[in-house]
Amino acid sequence: MSETVDATKPFQVFPYDDDVLVRVFAAVSPTPSDQIRDKPQLDYFRSYFGHFKARGPLTVVVEWKYTDRDYLEDFAAYYVRCFHGKYASLCARLHFFSLEFDENTLRAAIGGDLPELLQKLQSPEHYCGFVVAKPLPKKFIGRTCLKTYEPDSPERRHYPVAHLCAAHLLGMDVRVYSLPFQEQDTVAAACATSALWSTLQATARLFQHEIRSPIEITRIATEQSPSLQRDVPNHGLTALQMAVAVRKSGLEPELIGTGCASDLQATTYAYLRAGIPLVMNAALFDVSDTQNPVPLAENGAYHAVAITGFSLGCASATAYPGTSTLLRSSRIDELYVHDDQIGPFARMEFGKPAKTVNGKHKPEQIGFTLGSFWRGAQGTAAPGTVLFAPIALIVPLYHKIRIRFDSVLHWVLQMDAEIRSNAQKQFPQALEWDIFLTTGAEVKSDVRASVDVDSEQKWRVLERPLPRFVWRATGCVNEAKLLDVLFDATDIDSGDFVLDCILYAHDREGTARPIR
Repeated sequence: MSETVDATKPFQVFPYDDDVLVRVFAAVSPTPSDQIRDKPQLDYFRSYFGHFKARGPLTVVVEWKYTDRDYLEDFAAYYVRCFHGKYASLCARLHFFSLEFDENTLRAAIGGDLPELLQKLQSPEHYCGFVVAKPLPKKFIGRTCLKTYEPDSPERRHYPVAHLCAAHLLGMDVRVYSLPFQEQDTVAAACATSALWSTLQATARLFQHEIRSPIEITRIATEQSPSLQRDVPNHGLTALQMAVAVRKSGLEPELIGTGCASDLQATTYAYLRAGIPLVMNAALFDVSDTQNPVPLAENGAYHAVAITGFSLGCASATAYPGTSTLLRSSRIDELYVHDDQIGPFARMEFGKPAKTVNGKHKPEQIGFTLGSFWRGAQGTAAPGTVLFAPIALIVPLYHKIRIRFDSVLHWVLQMDAEIRSNAQKQFPQALEWDIFLTTGAEVKSDVRASVDVDSEQKWRVLERPLPRFVWRATGCVNEAKLLDVLFDATDIDSGDFVLDCILYAHDREGTARPIR
């Protein structure tokens, strides 16, 4: 395998180790190697690729002259005008495979002499994804698509927004299930733009709207809602500017507050199940000095991430605050986010304590926080010494999705209270509610395949017209479905948006049983 990094070659093959990443990045970016090693994204890559390397060999193929569409847009709009043309227009792209091979073996496989290896190279099982390296100082991590971790048992990690991302390498088609990620460069984009960029990559597939580059997102966000600062270089977007960017992309922004952890869990779960990422705005607090927690920056620090997945790691559901209603979403113990300062599908943990922090003028009580991998004390403390305090969520929605999640949640809370008060024999145990956005087509497909729905109900659902978007609230006991309540997500709050109720066969313990 190639040992010396040589960017004049068309491509090179390396056995993976952490030093290979540093050497390749240093060959592309005018950034000293010691600064590359200190980047928090490198901490993430070391952990991520270490996970796969521990399970077998890992090989890196580097394309040295790669044209990246998103970077090219940024280059044409800004970098090309820099004095002496000091920044190049071409990037490098690193491909990762959970296989062992060298350059000669790769050439033989692509040439048709090793068809079995070629098949493995093109399989999502062995292709771990790619990272684009941009020829920029410090902020050089471009479009990145990396596969998620393998399912565990019982399966708890869920990435509903991941989809098949295609790439081409030396005439090969390679594919990976992921959602694109990239680091902000603070010129064409800041963290809010990067979070929006990742989020809109997913909604473009769902709702068929245009996919924009980071600088295009920055421009549409600021052209109708200008600020007192320059638009480019860009150092951040306001919530209003983010909403404008969503609307100019052909979607409607839904702004949702995060009053408590239960609201954050329930809302993210409901929309992620539909494959819709959410942008979360949060305040950041440095808790590296446990006796003196403070805002991360003197004037407060705010950050935006794209929520892309969740972990159902809690063994049992808990009641929604102020009620006795059990929600499936309360089992969430972790969120996975595209955080441009850390990496794709980065873990954020629930269960962190509320904090009293010393603000600029007076102590401030923070209702709930999420753990992160950020380093406090200006990047010198251990990972996890910065907590996130969520402020609000921005959900990019198709314009026909009109019924808000909180309206459906309110309806379910009332119905569950009535079921409990009436102590109906039909539901002898407390129901656990699974509430999420879906489509009429998916509902019909599930009902048709279910052996626990009688023929009369099945044909009633299959034959009736359903709207494209449906809210679904499923009442369960011991993981078995007992009933489904369907809501018309395209209706209005003042209308009767309940569509149907489906009862499933079950025994007295709430276990589903086949219908005879």
